Amino acid sequence: MAFLLAIPILGLMVIIQSAILSQVQLLYGTVDLVLVVVVAWAVQERVKTAWHWGVIAGLLVTLATAVLPWLSLLPMF
Repeated sequence: MAFLLAIPILGLMVIIQSAILSQVQLLYGTVDLVLVVVVAWAVQERVKTAWHWGVIAGLLVTLATAVLPWLSLLPMF
């Protein structure tokens, strides 16, 4: 069930990241909200399959940006 919640939650995080947080500069970089959400989900005690969230997050970021697919999937693992 939680796997089905990943798509809308991460989709919303991608929208927030690309629309609002991309304007915030932190030491010559930007905020990666999607990566923070995936890591926060993965460190939960009851989570057994966090790699699903990483793959979905990487694909959503790839669709939202014009980067190579492997470039946005790599940090999510």
